[in-house]
Amino acid sequence: MSRHSLFVGFFVVLSIAIAGVYATPAAADSLSIAPTEYKASLATGESKKGFVDVVNPAATATEIKLHVQAFRQVDDQGSLQFYDDATIAKGVKLDLTDVTLGPHEGVRVYFLLDGTQLPAGDVFAAIFASTVSASNTVESVPSAQVGTLLLLENGPAPAHHAIISNLSANWLQIGTAISMKMNVTNTDLADGAALGFIPRITFEFKPYSQQTVDGPLLFARRTRVVDYSQKGSYFGPVLLRATVDGQTQTKLIFAMTGYWQWLAPMIIVLLIAGIITLRAYLKARKSKHRSHTTKKRKHHNADENHS
Repeated sequence: MSRHSLFVGFFVVLSIAIAGVYATPAAADSLSIAPTEYKASLATGESKKGFVDVVNPAATATEIKLHVQAFRQVDDQGSLQFYDDATIAKGVKLDLTDVTLGPHEGVRVYFLLDGTQLPAGDVFAAIFASTVSASNTVESVPSAQVGTLLLLENGPAPAHHAIISNLSANWLQIGTAISMKMNVTNTDLADGAALGFIPRITFEFKPYSQQTVDGPLLFARRTRVVDYSQKGSYFGPVLLRATVDGQTQTKLIFAMTGYWQWLAPMIIVLLIAGIITLRAYLKARKSKHRSHTTKKRKHHNADENHS
């Protein structure tokens, strides 16, 4: 798996009520951050600089606090848990942790990834920006929080492994696309440098097409359900094949999708109508032939009687 293949499409904006609890994807109307994910590969001992843009879209001034946390996948549904980690905090250094933004004002916050401080291998972290509401209590209360996921590889890329299982699909598929479902499991041990990755999955629709896509984020020992649909015009038997890390499963279906979902029934109706018309024609012709033969025979008999 290439170190540049990491991709997360399902956590675009993170909003959580309290740091360190399970994250629920949501958008904070009073705050925005971009990009929502950042990926990088660091050579051994390398440092790399990046940035996030934080914008206050509100009509009033807002105090913003920024901090860094690590995250991990905690179940097979892809839920993430964010937590404080001293090593991650040392390895991801923000140049700004507190700022007040005026109405519709933004700020660019730079961060430094320090490969000498970060753990070797896969590193998963997040930069959070929180709005703070003044209160009568000793501490301010965070009212909204958004974040950028950091998907990093520090040093040599660790080897990742995955298997595929339970490929399923309806044997008859009519509609706009062919759909299938399967399980993908990260078989790496959780105690090494290979903490997680995004597997590349190849879907084949023989004899028609092939597509390779990024799967979901998979931490070590986790299994995710992958649903995949391929739009197109398919008709007849189709052999579905899904491949992950050299592991393959297949399923044979019959498809009638795209324009075939109306063209095929039309052709079938025309064929049936043609067969019925042909049979009726042949039957009428046979009946006419019998009638002509009978008349001929009667005429011949009449001539013999006359003789």
